[in-house]
Amino acid sequence: MFNFFKKKYSEDEKVKFCDWINKLENVNYVFPEDPSNNYFTADRKITISDLNKIAGISISHRDLVIPKEFIFLENLIALSFKNSNIKKFPIEIGLLRNLLSFNLSGNREISFSENIVFKGDIVEIDLSDCNLKEIPKFIFNLNFSLKRLFLEENKGIYINAALFHMPYIENINLYNCNISSFPICNDEIKETLSSSLLAFRKPPSLFKSLEILNLTGNEGIFIDDSIKYFSNLKWLVLAYCDLEEIPTSLAKLDSLEILNLRNNDWMTINAENMGDKLKTLKYLNISNCDLILNGRNNVAILDSNIDNLIIDE
Repeated sequence: MFNFFKKKYSEDEKVKFCDWINKLENVNYVFPEDPSNNYFTADRKITISDLNKIAGISISHRDLVIPKEFIFLENLIALSFKNSNIKKFPIEIGLLRNLLSFNLSGNREISFSENIVFKGDIVEIDLSDCNLKEIPKFIFNLNFSLKRLFLEENKGIYINAALFHMPYIENINLYNCNISSFPICNDEIKETLSSSLLAFRKPPSLFKSLEILNLTGNEGIFIDDSIKYFSNLKWLVLAYCDLEEIPTSLAKLDSLEILNLRNNDWMTINAENMGDKLKTLKYLNISNCDLILNGRNNVAILDSNIDNLIIDE
């Protein structure tokens, strides 16, 4: 990989790469000099002089095979290969030092080499609907940068608890992944990861970076007391989860402001038992839940504590 990165390319090789990319359908580009920050379509043919100017590229092309010369786009910040039926993610992409985000959603046969190393500080990754059975190992090598991870529609994916120990992660989307229980924050994993991170640089407190968690569509999911570790969680979505009651463990979330519980049929509301522990909520959606109210004052208690209470839509 090192020799490849240092290799000097001829003008002919760059011309061939431009020819390859200009033949693709459904290509969009972003150039930073564009004052409107709009996407240019493939109607604009790429030349050698454009290669180091492209900041963003989106390609949706059936059976896309990405050439190693893709690293000519050395100033690329964001890329998308959505729904392109990619079979293997090229390790050369990791050599793009300025890359911050990439979208590979919809590539249901994609595989990842264990040798992928990213030179840039990747902030956002979308691997939704990629038919993943486990989280790719390279994700856990992005401890010092990754903030947003989207894993929607990967049904049956194994969620390694170490994901929630990544110190900078802010937003995780696990929509419709057939998860049966919320991953327990194992103390041994916490201690091991903490020691490893502190050996390199001092991270923010573990478990305190996560602010948004989407668990929509994971029917029958069990939320245990491990939720208490995410003390800065502000936005939690548990819609369409077939919950029988509002999990009492949510009362341990001191920073929770938005809670979406819509479409949980026959959910029991026990606001009286929870007292004022949900008082941090600013928004609660319990629409389409066919509520079972234990006590006359349940809705009144919720309504008095929450600025935006949605019961029916």
